[in-house]
Amino acid sequence: MNFGKCNGKDKRRKIGNKAEECIENNVICQSCGGNYVNLNDTIKMNFAGIDLQCTICCEFLQVKSKEIHDGINYPILNGHWNKMKIPASKNTLVETISINSKNIRFCYLFYKKIDGDCIVNSIAITECLTPKNISPQKNSIICKRATWIDM
Repeated sequence: MNFGKCNGKDKRRKIGNKAEECIENNVICQSCGGNYVNLNDTIKMNFAGIDLQCTICCEFLQVKSKEIHDGINYPILNGHWNKMKIPASKNTLVETISINSKNIRFCYLFYKKIDGDCIVNSIAITECLTPKNISPQKNSIICKRATWIDM
């Protein structure tokens, strides 16, 4: 799946917006099978640590995108595909998880750049995050389980 050019001004924001749009249009809610809607588009507000919301069960999804290179560069730990290292800050994700415990998932969209285009490689979606299935570490959270979708 190609989600467009990755160059130019505000490249990081553009890639993030395209990743959110890609997830919104191609991934269903892992809890109920509903569709996601982008909160930043519908409510016109920026929610720290939350990008998408399921239209049926109201579960939240935080989307991050990561470029991968020839060597695998996934945020996994010690080769365990079911453990993800999630970058976090006290002001966003950690607080969001504590407020929305059992109602938020984290989603990583992995892409490669080919001739300036961003080609989606795979998507990883965590289980609903709770204090029981995450381990806080310095500037990151370790989630114990994730579902992988190859594109």
